[in-house]
Amino acid sequence: MKKKVYAGNVIIGGEEIILQGMTKSDTNDVEAVLKEIENMVEEGASLVRVAVPDRKSINGLREIIKRSPVPVIADIHFNPDLAILSMEAGAKKIRLNPSNIRNRKDIERIVKKAKEMKIPIRVGVNSGSLVYEGKKGKITSDDLIESLRREVSILENLSFKDIVLSAKSPDVKLTIETYRKMKEIFPYPIHLGVTATGGGDEGLIKSSIAIGYLLMEGIGDTIRVSLAGSSSHEVRVGRLILENLGLRKRERVEIIACPKCGRCNKNFDKILERVRKELGSLKIPVKIAVMGCEVNALGEAGQADYGIALTRGKILLFKKGMKIKFIEEEDAVDELKKLIFSEVKDASI
Repeated sequence: MKKKVYAGNVIIGGEEIILQGMTKSDTNDVEAVLKEIENMVEEGASLVRVAVPDRKSINGLREIIKRSPVPVIADIHFNPDLAILSMEAGAKKIRLNPSNIRNRKDIERIVKKAKEMKIPIRVGVNSGSLVYEGKKGKITSDDLIESLRREVSILENLSFKDIVLSAKSPDVKLTIETYRKMKEIFPYPIHLGVTATGGGDEGLIKSSIAIGYLLMEGIGDTIRVSLAGSSSHEVRVGRLILENLGLRKRERVEIIACPKCGRCNKNFDKILERVRKELGSLKIPVKIAVMGCEVNALGEAGQADYGIALTRGKILLFKKGMKIKFIEEEDAVDELKKLIFSEVKDASI
């Protein structure tokens, strides 16, 4: 049976897939980090991770933890003292990279403090860090598993089992292969992610495929999407992955739209952008459809709660696949908003 661990009041390994993010501002810039955390929580994060690169950052970390609305995880590399200082500063979980903290006595000191303070440890292997273990050439799933196995063995021999595991790579196939093996070998909660994905479409595609594929196989207890962009955008992408897999209750509006073709209304893009801008932040679990013509409006968008179809004449306003009325193009978005706000209680932006 898989073990549950607690990061403050957040259960990892329970029924809920925990969404987390990581701050990108300098940890010493407390206000900037707290703003990031605020934005990530607004997008659905239950945990946030903060880099602790040096002793100077401990003071910033302490203040961040004091003011954060969710538990804070300390991200530690190279220096075991920073792990201990972070726990003493109030971190509710720490991430260790077994490739760059390898001395047995250092690990023993960290575990002693974690036991004392009842703080879980994520053993976070990265394919790019295996160079510190002497690995050269192509990295395999067995290499990643071996690094995990070695560290977990040390922790278990120290009677420490509040463990979360991850093994990240920028390669989608390697990520999936590795996590499948992890599930079969280890009885601990699993943190999913793809590292160094880059930004833009490629990063989104890599993260969505690997994380989504593994979640569909029942693998994963917490996720962090890594992109070369804002931390809140990462969390939003993670939330959308969970929502679209039915693993998280949708609490916000979903906007669907047709892909466009030659029969599409010439003002489609402009109207869609206005719908996104004015309704995209609604905190209500409704689906809104914006269709470019009448051909698929009531078919493809039949599952939508509300929508408009931009015919070449007047605009069709519809609800749950049923026609409501035809309206003028310039009134389309206002009429759509009016319909939604007249029927949905507690709609807020």
